[in-house]
Amino acid sequence: MSHGTRPSIVSHRLPCRRYLNRRALFGWLVAWFLTTGLTAGVGWGDERRLDYTLSFPAAAQHYVDVRLEFTTADAAVEVMMPVWTPGSYLIREYPRFVQDLKATDAEGKSLPLVKTRKNRWQIDTQGSTRVALQYRVYGHELSVRTNWVDGDMAILNGAATFLVPVDRLADPCRIGVTLPPTWPRSVCPLPADPTAPHTFLASNFDQLVDSPILCGPCQIFPFQVAGINHYLVNLGDDSLWDGQKAAQDLAQVVAAQQAFWGDVPYPEYYFLNVILGGGGGLEHDNSTLLMAGRRTMIAPQSYRRWLSLCSHEFFHAWNVRRLRPQALQTYDYENEVYTRELWVAEGLTSYYQSLLLVRAGLWTPEQWLQNLSSEIRAVETRPGNLVQSLSESSFDTWIDFYRPHENSPNTSVSYYGRGAVAGLLLDAEIRRLSGGAASLDHAMVKLYQQHRETGYSNDDLLRICNELTNSDLSDWFDRYIHNANAFEYDAALALWGLQLTTAARGEAASESRSEPVTLGITLRDVDGKTIVSAIRSGSAGETAGLNLDDEVLAINGRRVNASSFTEELRGLKPGETAQILVARRGQLREIDAVVAANPTEAWRVVRLRKPTPEQAAQWANWLGLPPAETADATDATDAKDSTQSTETDAANENT
Repeated sequence: MSHGTRPSIVSHRLPCRRYLNRRALFGWLVAWFLTTGLTAGVGWGDERRLDYTLSFPAAAQHYVDVRLEFTTADAAVEVMMPVWTPGSYLIREYPRFVQDLKATDAEGKSLPLVKTRKNRWQIDTQGSTRVALQYRVYGHELSVRTNWVDGDMAILNGAATFLVPVDRLADPCRIGVTLPPTWPRSVCPLPADPTAPHTFLASNFDQLVDSPILCGPCQIFPFQVAGINHYLVNLGDDSLWDGQKAAQDLAQVVAAQQAFWGDVPYPEYYFLNVILGGGGGLEHDNSTLLMAGRRTMIAPQSYRRWLSLCSHEFFHAWNVRRLRPQALQTYDYENEVYTRELWVAEGLTSYYQSLLLVRAGLWTPEQWLQNLSSEIRAVETRPGNLVQSLSESSFDTWIDFYRPHENSPNTSVSYYGRGAVAGLLLDAEIRRLSGGAASLDHAMVKLYQQHRETGYSNDDLLRICNELTNSDLSDWFDRYIHNANAFEYDAALALWGLQLTTAARGEAASESRSEPVTLGITLRDVDGKTIVSAIRSGSAGETAGLNLDDEVLAINGRRVNASSFTEELRGLKPGETAQILVARRGQLREIDAVVAANPTEAWRVVRLRKPTPEQAAQWANWLGLPPAETADATDATDAKDSTQSTETDAANENT
């Protein structure tokens, strides 16, 4: 909801007001009546409401000033700030950005304030029934789960901004934004307070945390799908963006996903697109916050990735925001919340994000197969694929996924990437066992219908898959979800008339490859030194005894850096020995390493030249294609452009 600070600035909602449907109007009225007793300005409201005011007197220094006012009958009030944000499972310690915290009573008299924990403070009210809390938040981290404030704009996330009394999370909130004179708009997916400009209403703290706020020169592109208002909001350098075209493409994404779920759970929806560089997105009930670059839209490949990211985050409006693992039904903002279902929440979302772009007509089948090939390659070339299971990866996200280190590829997997490939195989298994009568689509919709209010577990998904197939998939779940076993692709891909190319089976690379041999190590140049930064488990480099942080000086008597080391390896054949001179803690060592053949990393998925009618029918059903488009088999390797792995996009989600 945006409101102008001057008569010449018109709210973006006005052009769409006549299109508001009953569902959107009902949601707006509910939020309004939850905050009865509103006054024209932000100040002392009803006895249960929390009144927040945001202002920017030091925006150029990256500060947002926050004022919280509330009434209380308690002698002492303890307030807290979240340490993580839903959708990004890492303790991020937001209170480290808080400073100048002060408490006063209604007359402005200072009240005693003491810090009791890293994210809690206790206020001695001294009998006052009205308390005001004033503090500053430093915002200079451009991401989808932190704050960014500068002289031109602000991007604010609730968990990183708002303190709240620990026993008042269920109380309604009112947020007033005081904009600098040169900032024309504030946009937030919360309902707007009709009595005051730049003021928003939240029914509770959960909804407040769930609603990013953008302030500054926002460009707004409204569109409707199924009678529901949607908005693309661009903030930043959009000089190379065609906002109308992007909004039209998003409308196709929205239509495909609404058709998938058969339900529209939000009153309206915002794609909050910050065009300041970087990437990633974070999901919310009625919006998503996205990061994009200035040139994203003019490069076809990067624009497809952006659409894929939008598709991923929008799918979360159902899967994650409404349909949650049981452990995430209630958020504990002060502690880790453990679940073994993130492979469903994120992995299956990653599977569908690109598949639904094909069904929406925004990706070609060839682009989908190239993306699928990238996903499989990323999984199959990661040694941790056979070390950590998907359920373990989900559980360990708090200590693992967002904090990768040089040995992570050897010991862990991504519940995004491996989860997406598991989704592919599970989809095929359901279709095979049901004779094509059911699919993973049906399983997800049933899970949503049955567990939206209660949350779900892995066992709930298993039960639904069993019901759809009249079979027992317990062994499948044990093998691929709860244990770290290699995926079997042949039967699954054959269902759709697909196969992995022969070269992807681990054949030695041909002599025509530019890098026919490898030691399985990664080098990087740092301050004039060439350092071993990663060693692949089971590689020739590990066998030879190379260590992390070894400084590589020469190979076969020739001085090298990270680039020339690779060039020197190209002169060797598999089985030959490379003599490597390294410095380890200041001591020179010579290490003999037997180089290995570099197995192809293609893992290309291609269509059979002559699929059977049954395979062609399954292909059409899977991708939502008319029968005519299945007549000619297509080899994904013949496509002239490629689409990056969705694992890369999804891994950027909260980065």
